[in-house]
Amino acid sequence: MNVVIFLGPSLSAADARVELDATYLPPAAQGDVYRAARERPFAIGVVDGYFEHVPSVWHKEVLWALAHGVHVFGAASMGALRAAELARFGMQGIGTVYDAFRSGVLEDDDEVAVAHADAAGGYRPRSDAMVNIRGTLRAAVDAGVIEQPLAGRLEAQAKALFYPDRTFARLLADTLEAGEPPARIEALRAFVASNYVDVKRTDALALLRTIRACVDEGRPPAAPQFSFARTEAWDQVVEWADTQPPLQAGEEQVDVELVAAEACLAGERGRTLVAASLVRAAAASVAASAPAPVMAQMWALRDQEWRSAAMGGGTRGQVRPDEALAFAEWLGRNGLNAGTYAGFVDRDARSEWFRDRFGADTNRFLADELRAAGEYEAFYRRASDKRAALTARGLADASSEDTGMDQAALLAWYFEQRMGVRVPADLARYCRDNGVAGVEALERRAVREFVFLRLRERATTNEVEPWEPSRTC
Repeated sequence: MNVVIFLGPSLSAADARVELDATYLPPAAQGDVYRAARERPFAIGVVDGYFEHVPSVWHKEVLWALAHGVHVFGAASMGALRAAELARFGMQGIGTVYDAFRSGVLEDDDEVAVAHADAAGGYRPRSDAMVNIRGTLRAAVDAGVIEQPLAGRLEAQAKALFYPDRTFARLLADTLEAGEPPARIEALRAFVASNYVDVKRTDALALLRTIRACVDEGRPPAAPQFSFARTEAWDQVVEWADTQPPLQAGEEQVDVELVAAEACLAGERGRTLVAASLVRAAAASVAASAPAPVMAQMWALRDQEWRSAAMGGGTRGQVRPDEALAFAEWLGRNGLNAGTYAGFVDRDARSEWFRDRFGADTNRFLADELRAAGEYEAFYRRASDKRAALTARGLADASSEDTGMDQAALLAWYFEQRMGVRVPADLARYCRDNGVAGVEALERRAVREFVFLRLRERATTNEVEPWEPSRTC
């Protein structure tokens, strides 16, 4: 019987397949449960799901699946939340996390939230879920490693952290810095290393075993005790979901190393891409220290810009089916899906934050790069010649008026004729990426280059009258 499981950081697909033969899909986003249910599987299991940056699984799509005779199970993470909310409608919850939400012992969604890698990284968790921290601290108390007062303080400290920052490493370091006896913290560190209580993993495995038993028994789904009502909002979700590509379970893709090898064959363009990728790698590392709210804002901005670019600058707000289809096609062309796209935007947002914060240092490091490449002298000489020529003619502070062109024409000359490229659509971004203080500074660069070349042309052709700026004509 066909079973579909939405799984991510709570449990690896490899470990899951040991327990249950099923179709394993990435964490569920809005519309995914409906899309899976349209294929009429015997059961759908929701363990992990997206939230915050990607619309979450909608309650009504679970109801649609139940109304159409599909078993729907939930556990461990997003699945436990939805099961606790929809238990009275027939969604079946399993495990400790589900029981805690169902009984009201836990109420906050962040109890199960974690930061994690994308599909390429196997959705590996990068932070510790609050439910796992609680479970591990209780185990440490039971084992006599720490006493309850310290466990309580550590729980409170962990709960106060933003979920991507919740790690035992951070928690123990902060506690040690606050003056807790080092021996006690080291004992707890050793206990965590060998006795970590992964509540979410345990619950995910319980879900798989429960579904396997249900399949073995051939247990029919219970008749729904509700009437599914179609609404305009539901029709919009259906219309959007119907434009999306089929759900795919980890299709085989060309390894990123093979793609990189092809890029390196692209001559100068390839070398430029490799250099830029090194900047992204550095940015990802440095941006790990960026404040979480700032990164969330940056993520939302980059997400909006990429979606707009994917749709050819389409409108924001209510996404029309044609826009959704264009975005889905863009994802496909770029080897992305809903899960890997979120990771791409996360890395891109970190690069943007890095450029915003350290872009002013670009020129200093560029000079070092020129020295390392043995090219500094040539560039220095031309810069020196330009400054001397402009100063001698009293044009060190020349403006666009001196060129006889407005800003648009001047920048078109600078990029298209002087550099042989198109004028960047986003000049502010170009400036940020290239160490230019702003658009006004970019205009000054263009003016200085234009005037310098005109002065040099007159000197080369031995014209009697030297070139004069437009303001004196």
